[in-house]
Amino acid sequence: MRMNPIKHAVLAQTPVVPLVEREEDWRRLRDGVFEYFQVEGAMEEALADRIAGIIWRLYRVVRFESESISRYLHEVPKDWRLSERLSGRERRRELTEEMVEKMDAMLMARLLPGEETLEKVMRYETRLHRFLLQSVHQLVLLKGLRRGGTGRYGGLADLNPPGFPGGTKARLPAGTPAPAREG
Repeated sequence: MRMNPIKHAVLAQTPVVPLVEREEDWRRLRDGVFEYFQVEGAMEEALADRIAGIIWRLYRVVRFESESISRYLHEVPKDWRLSERLSGRERRRELTEEMVEKMDAMLMARLLPGEETLEKVMRYETRLHRFLLQSVHQLVLLKGLRRGGTGRYGGLADLNPPGFPGGTKARLPAGTPAPAREG
């Protein structure tokens, strides 16, 4: 019987943040990654777990960015009232077109996160993306090696590179000589 770290609390290693994310969403993502890559064996399981965890964290980056912007936007009315008070303008009971335009301008200026948040998000997202690509490459290579694929082409067992006997024809860039046929 295969031990599933999600189902066995002792071994549970889940990236789910309690009260913010849902365990069943994580399980669905993880199961989807395992199914997509048709995972077999402990090494492939470890890489598939890593891939699912990275994808999960990439989703979290999007949620973080959205929440940061949302909170920033919700502060507009308070910030606008404060700017009116500090500028010595009278507090009016009804909104004028000029007031709405100023608030709209404040909202538009806040549709992107602040510079510090943007830098943090971009660095983290870039790093996760690099780790995701590396992990997917490792898993595909491992699967290809297990099937006896060629190492030169990333271990992909079903790849027929152009120019090899039985290989598929490929479009070559203009001016590139076609490979010699065996005969």
